[in-house]
Parts: sequence; structure tokens; C-alpha cells
Amino acid sequence: FESHPLLRRSVHLSSAPGRNHRYCYSIELTALAASQLADSSDDKVVENVLGMLASITPLPALQHSGVQRWRFARGKIEHIADEQRADKNYRVLLAGDYCCGGQAEGALRSATFAVERVKQWLTEAR
Repeated sequence: FESHPLLRRSVHLSSAPGRNHRYCYSIELTALAASQLADSSDDKVVENVLGMLASITPLPALQHSGVQRWRFARGKIEHIADEQRADKNYRVLLAGDYCCGGQAEGALRSATFAVERVKQWLTEAR
């Protein structure tokens, strides 16, 4: 979610390889929303999240829900500058979601940078 005050991320879990269920999503809340709902019952959390989502888009009927409370799962997210993750002299790269903001997006940014840098080094070596 782009700049939403309470909703941080939505992942379409059904699209993962090997999944045979349909229309399964994981909704991640911002730290603010998670702290506001920390002492709420699971039913109240689901009710609040559905209300937030309904204010953005029409929702189908809910068939199943669950709440995961990972209160300490989100630590400091690192973002290491590209020039600090590549050593041209040794041809060594640091890559991984952990150094580009985390999540799948961080892994993709990291891998894209690494591939481009290796291509550059190979071109320069010719």
C-alpha cells in the first residue's frame, strides 16, 4: 500500500507455486496499526482490517481468516547503498533482501543490481 497510514503490505498467497487454494491474501499492518490492535481479539483485528480494505476496494465475502501476531518480527530494515555492496577490485558483491529494504522487493532490487554489475565487470574485462 502506497503511503497508507494503517495498511503496509498485501501478498496474494494463492499465486505462490504449489498452492491449490484460491483468493488467499496476507495483509500486513503498519507498526502504528499493529500497536493499536495489539490487545484486540482476533475477531476485532479482522473486523478492523476488513473495514480498512473496504474503504479502498469492494470485498468479496470472507470465507476464512486468521491472525498472526509477530510483535517483534520487524526489526530495523537495512538499505545499503549500491556502491557499498560491490567491490570492483575483488569482484565481490553483497546481495540479498536483507541489504535492500527486505521482502521480495528488496531481493529483486538486490538481484537486479548484482546482475547489472556483473555484466558491467564482464564488459570491462574484455
